[in-house]
Amino acid sequence: MRETSTRVYAAGALATIVFSLLAASAFAHALSPSLLAIRERAGGVVEVAWKTPLLRLPGADLRPVLPADCAATAPAELSEESDSMTARWSVACGAAGIVGRQIGVEGLGAARTDALLHVELADGRVIDTVLRAREPSFVVPDHEDALAIAARYVELGVEH
Repeated sequence: MRETSTRVYAAGALATIVFSLLAASAFAHALSPSLLAIRERAGGVVEVAWKTPLLRLPGADLRPVLPADCAATAPAELSEESDSMTARWSVACGAAGIVGRQIGVEGLGAARTDALLHVELADGRVIDTVLRAREPSFVVPDHEDALAIAARYVELGVEH
């Protein structure tokens, strides 16, 4: 009888440890990713939306990085929701637009988070990718073949 109660106690203790570890891993990614949404218009005008969660690690400041010669055409408009802050503004990037140019987010390593990048090009193409500390920027391709798109989505799926 004593051996049975010891086994029950050991099984209960093991179950508690396993559930504690599972709960801890479930909260490991509690911080939401930021979203950088880019919409290219004719003539190289680009609308930018930068949504960041209000809950961040102390000292973790994220900043979108656009091509250096893209100049803001007006100050950013800010809006706050219950869990995030969104800034919206437009930039002029010249007649060539953003194709072939680098877009990114600075500070991902310190923030221990990722950023989603959503790009809508003037030619109708839509590109979605994830920026990470090891790859904090993305060069907007002049064209993408189906294999490159599939590879990016497979990588995303494997990571999740």
